[in-house]
Amino acid sequence: MVLLAGRIKITSVNADAREVVLNFLGVGDVNGEIAALDGRERTADAVAMEACEIFAVYARDVIPILIAHPSALLEIVQVLCEKLRFASALIEDNTLEMRGRTASGLLRLAQQHGRTSKQGVRLQLSLSQRELGGYLGLSRENVSRQLGQLKDANVIKIDGSQIVITDELGLGAIANAHPETGRH
Repeated sequence: MVLLAGRIKITSVNADAREVVLNFLGVGDVNGEIAALDGRERTADAVAMEACEIFAVYARDVIPILIAHPSALLEIVQVLCEKLRFASALIEDNTLEMRGRTASGLLRLAQQHGRTSKQGVRLQLSLSQRELGGYLGLSRENVSRQLGQLKDANVIKIDGSQIVITDELGLGAIANAHPETGRH
């Protein structure tokens, strides 16, 4: 499916029955291509965060088109490679301490959903701390604590339910810092 309007979160449920947020999708993003290509079940659930409009394409319709147009298939392979790189970064981030994980996750969200303004990079997502925690692999309380510390470090600003990255380089330095030495 192609998202034409709205926002969707891609989730899974872990062994402890906790929701894990894998990604947030916006207008123009594609979801479900793995199931369409291999004919198996979806790998995750898509949950609307607001009213959405989607364009659904069925495997029975898309496979013949992809066979007839290899360049379109190559584009889908490139999208899948990008998603695999994203998943690898997410797994790697989960090895970081909480502050680095939070900083890195915010930078990743800014790359996907950020809009540059005079104030900095505004995440075009209104997320609860619980949803952000599901994405970062942290409890809501730890998300609150980490956002407070990043705000105190003057690298982010909280504007209602949106986050503005005011110092992208500083946030990057925090994301890449090694906690045992404080070096990069």
